[in-house]
Amino acid sequence: MRVGMIGCGTMGQALLQRWLDTTTLRPSDVMACTAHAESAAALAARFGIDAGTSPVEVIARSEVVVLGIKPQHRHELLPQLGLATQHHDLLWISVLAGIELAQLRPALGPRLVRWMPNTPAAQGHGIIGICSGELELADLGAVRRLVDPLGQAVWLTEERFNAFSAVAGCGPAYLFAFCQALAAAAVAQGFAADQAEALARQVVVGAAQLLQSSTLSPMTLREQVTSKAGMTAAAMHALDQAGWSQILSCAVEAARQRGDNLAKS
Repeated sequence: MRVGMIGCGTMGQALLQRWLDTTTLRPSDVMACTAHAESAAALAARFGIDAGTSPVEVIARSEVVVLGIKPQHRHELLPQLGLATQHHDLLWISVLAGIELAQLRPALGPRLVRWMPNTPAAQGHGIIGICSGELELADLGAVRRLVDPLGQAVWLTEERFNAFSAVAGCGPAYLFAFCQALAAAAVAQGFAADQAEALARQVVVGAAQLLQSSTLSPMTLREQVTSKAGMTAAAMHALDQAGWSQILSCAVEAARQRGDNLAKS
C-alpha cells in the first residue's frame, strides 16, 4: 500500500511512527509533504521516507492519502488537491478537526473517511474515532489495516465526532496538564523540580496501568484509595470544593464548540 501524507505534524508523525514500527508500512511505501522544505527534510531524516513540498507529487505516487493540514488552511489547498485528484482514484483519510466529509467531497471525491486519532497511537495505545461515510468493502479493509496497529477504533456518526474529539482527541492534553499541575504541587511542598516531575509521572503511569488492568470502575478505584477522614479524603474534598469536575466538563465543551466553529468558518 502506497501512503501519502499531506501535512505531517505531531499527529501525522505519531501515526507514521507506529506504522513503521509495526512494519504496517515500509519507509519506501510513504511520501509526505509539508509547507516548508526544512520540515520536509527533517521528516526524511527522521523516518527515512521521501518528503517534499508538493502535494501534487504525493497524490501522483499514492493509493491512500492522509490529509493532516490545519483546518483553517483547507480553503487555499483544497482546489489544488481537487485538480490533482481528478487524474487519480485515491482513498482519502482526513484528520482535519471539525471538518465534515461533506465539506471535503466536492474536491476529494467519494472515497473519503474521517479520523480523529490521539497521540498515544504512536505507541499503539490510541483511540481513533472513524466516520466511514459510504466506503466500499475494499476501502474499509484498507482503513482497518492502517487503524488496527494504532489502538482502539470507535466507529461514529459525524454528529458525535466533535464530542468524541473533545474527549478522546484532546484527552491526552488533559492528563498531561494534570501531571504538570501535580509536579508543580510537589515543588510547592519542597521537592526539587526534577524529583517532583518524576513523582508525578510515576503516579500517572502507575494509576493508568492499574485502571487498564482492573475490571473495577474508576469511581470504585478512587474510593479504594480514599479512606474515610484520611489524607486522600481531605484532598478530594478540596478538589470538589474547587469544582474540578465542572472545570473539566467546561474544557470538553469548549473543545467541542471549537470543532463546531471550525466547520462553520
